[in-house]
Amino acid sequence: MAETSEGSPRIREIDSPALMLVSALRDVVVGLTVGSVGTFLLLVVLGIIEEETSLFDGMGVSLDLDALFRASMGSVLISWGVMALAWPAVLVAGKFATFGAAEAFAARHPHDSPPRGVREGLRTAPGETVRGTGLVLLWIGAAITALFLLVTLVMQVQGENDDGIGWVLTGGCAVIAAAGYGLMVLGARISASQGQRVDAVLSTWRSRSAAAEKAERRMRRELPPAELPPALRRRRREGILATVGPWLLGAGGVMFMLAIVLRQPCRGCEQNEWGPTGEGLIDSLSTAGGGILTALGIASIGVWLFSVVRLFVTEEVLRRWLRARSGVRVADEKLGEFLSTPSAARLGATTLAAFGTSLLMVAGGVAIAEWEGLDPSIGLTVGQAMLFAAVLAGLVAWRRQVALRTLVRDRTLPGDPPLHDSNRRARQGGHRETGR
Repeated sequence: MAETSEGSPRIREIDSPALMLVSALRDVVVGLTVGSVGTFLLLVVLGIIEEETSLFDGMGVSLDLDALFRASMGSVLISWGVMALAWPAVLVAGKFATFGAAEAFAARHPHDSPPRGVREGLRTAPGETVRGTGLVLLWIGAAITALFLLVTLVMQVQGENDDGIGWVLTGGCAVIAAAGYGLMVLGARISASQGQRVDAVLSTWRSRSAAAEKAERRMRRELPPAELPPALRRRRREGILATVGPWLLGAGGVMFMLAIVLRQPCRGCEQNEWGPTGEGLIDSLSTAGGGILTALGIASIGVWLFSVVRLFVTEEVLRRWLRARSGVRVADEKLGEFLSTPSAARLGATTLAAFGTSLLMVAGGVAIAEWEGLDPSIGLTVGQAMLFAAVLAGLVAWRRQVALRTLVRDRTLPGDPPLHDSNRRARQGGHRETGR
């Protein structure tokens, strides 16, 4: 560890079991979102291509993708319902976990301060997040309740609500609105009791963070300049896919949608007949557009997996390099990169969750469609196992990330730079210290 003065204030990483669990669940929810949306779009594209061109039949593959797409809508709705509940729950839990860890940190380290991001995240009490979540649920629940009530009344007048399903749906939406109101009241009460505690912690950290920043900057000037290994000198650059991807996405989307509109201008319209030449052109547009979108999706997955592996290698190089040194001075832009980049393990957990969600949705669709020759239980089991593995990976990832950031702070004494603004500061020439 770099030599520090006895009792000198420090910027320290914050940690707790609750934060570790919430971080792991957040990674899984991100993966759930990516996997469900990506799978939905992929099924739509492949289903329309098969319906328009019978491409898979021509390739000798007998797959009723349209039936799979329709059957998978149940899985899609379930996953989106889980997302609608999971996102606010994770955000609220994260606020409470951070607040609890912050109070424990303040008691355990009376002279130190947590990083800037933690302090900025506690500008509002966790109860305010609960109240805001309740407000959103109240408005959404009230709006949908009013809509279902109107539709149900119209159906009742027309005698089309014999089974009473309209009233059931209306009542369910009213329950959501009532739950939102309850959360608003609960959040207001919690916020009132937490407000003074949050203000006390933040006011204490306000002076501590300034003192810690000054102390670490002073000690840092005495450290020897660092010569980073080649793997750590590379600057972040946008790849070819990031440059051409948006153009390919636009071109493929336009071609794909144009083919659909030319074939059937509206849902209730009859399909147009364009003759052999026109039909061949429309089929070509649909196949080319869908092929571009599918290839772009596969390429994006490949690039993502490669970036996760490369980040893991870079982290290991950084960890070994720091452990071999007692203290070095590194340029601010590199410190910002070391401290702000998500760990490869967290990205891996998100990837596991995304693939697990996709597998569950497809397996669920296969089960509902009752495809012959395919056993959906295998896909369902593997998908669940991947989600469970994603949670475990997220727990390990949090520990690895905190340990690496702590190592960076112990060896380089970075102070408390505005990490989100490190690139702009580097371009402006601020804090030009050796480390290239």
